[in-house]
Amino acid sequence: YNGLSVADAGTGRVTVTFSAPPTFDVSQGDQIELAAMTANVTGITISNAYKGQIWTVTFTQDGTGSRTVAGWPAAVKLSGAAFTATVTAGAKSSLTFRYDGTSHVEIARDLDVR
Repeated sequence: YNGLSVADAGTGRVTVTFSAPPTFDVSQGDQIELAAMTANVTGITISNAYKGQIWTVTFTQDGTGSRTVAGWPAAVKLSGAAFTATVTAGAKSSLTFRYDGTSHVEIARDLDVR
């Protein structure tokens, strides 16, 4: 946990620089915000989760919008087995997960937040 105890790990908001294949290091914060998407997300890596951790990722459309999110790892279990980010320019879409030690199981989502 990068020198933090489990009790201290994953507290706070972290902004991740946009890249088409972003990495979300959830030991750095439990609220991950991907900087405005300037292209489609094509692959996602999630690292350093601990069992029982609840964390949220937020995707923000840039001023163009219509960006998509794909490439979830097999360990991500999405409600309805799918996720479609809101495509409206400037809108946010968020997913919240609980890590069970094996899988990141979706427990909530918010779409079209403006």
